[in-house]
Amino acid sequence: MLGAMERHGKPEIFKTDQGPQSTSSVFIGVLKKEKICLNPPNGEVNLYRQVKDYVRFYNTERRHKSIGRLPGLPIADPMRIN
Repeated sequence: MLGAMERHGKPEIFKTDQGPQSTSSVFIGVLKKEKICLNPPNGEVNLYRQVKDYVRFYNTERRHKSIGRLPGLPIADPMRIN
């Protein structure tokens, strides 16, 4: 990409495929709205547990309006260390 910009200059419009990033930011917004704002965490350990519990709920119990059912593939657990 940098090479193309050096050859052709800075583009007027720069678009990216925001698939995973966009999905992630949507999930974070839902997490805040449905869990964190309703149950403000009492410290880091409590926040960790709330996020972990919500990821499990989101993947297994929560109905998703856009598809009208439970999700087919789970969202990655942000607390999991590979």
